[in-house]
Amino acid sequence: MKYKAYKEQIIKKLVEYKHNVLKEPGKGEFVSTDKEGNKKVTYHDHILEKSKARKNVIETYRDDFYKSGFDVDKLHSYFHHLNSSQAMCINFFYPLIHERLLELVIKQLGVTGSIEYNSLSVCFEKVSDIEKGNYRKTNFDFFIKLDTGFKIYFEIKYTEEEFSGKIKSTTKLSDSPDTYSDKYNQVYRQLVDKCPALNDEANETIFLEHYQLMRNVVHLSEDSMVVFIYPKGHETLKEQATFVRDKVLKEDWKSRMVLLHWEDLCANILSEVESTSHAKLSNHYEEFKMKYSV
Repeated sequence: MKYKAYKEQIIKKLVEYKHNVLKEPGKGEFVSTDKEGNKKVTYHDHILEKSKARKNVIETYRDDFYKSGFDVDKLHSYFHHLNSSQAMCINFFYPLIHERLLELVIKQLGVTGSIEYNSLSVCFEKVSDIEKGNYRKTNFDFFIKLDTGFKIYFEIKYTEEEFSGKIKSTTKLSDSPDTYSDKYNQVYRQLVDKCPALNDEANETIFLEHYQLMRNVVHLSEDSMVVFIYPKGHETLKEQATFVRDKVLKEDWKSRMVLLHWEDLCANILSEVESTSHAKLSNHYEEFKMKYSV
């Protein structure tokens, strides 16, 4: 499905969810900035008022999440948008943290090991632990470290148009006078050289053309995998992720870059949960499925 039609369909269903489930009839503000730095405010049906952002976490585990040690220190500025991928990530993974059932996810990944449910082994917004220097580091949406030491990095997408990329080498960084080429040479080049998963195609040009995907896959190692989760109907995300996997990964490493669809992941979790007769979890993932149209 073309991106515009796909997003319009998703937004329409989120508006229905907002009105029928959340009982929030008003429009929320969207603040955008143009190339000259001028701000523009518009109002949209699928956005909550900022004071109601808390309601973007599904009610079944909402209070549990905000009282937990797994709450996110810094929510995204667009967390009050119902199509926030950060909120989607929390809504999917937090209930499994609360119920100590994240093993249902790693089972689908074909990984074995136990999980220690603390903020060092399981967290949202995981900052890269291999990138060095004073530049802004890569953040993963979710992270699990097993008792074996094996690490699983998750990148979450929902209605984003694409994986951010196609960076020009001469473009200035937003938080530094340096260019992206400078950052590549000072941070990523050595990581590319050390990464056992990458082939000779992984050069600066490819890295900057597929910037977000490459920043993620450079974290592949003997004791890690990277998982990308996106909707089945979003062809652009699938094409971009598949291209990078096939272009820069050695053949025997491709299975460590896992591409999953929300629809399949949710269906498998629902099947596992329903077999345990866990009513609260079942109700939660039924609402997750309804909210996110997966």
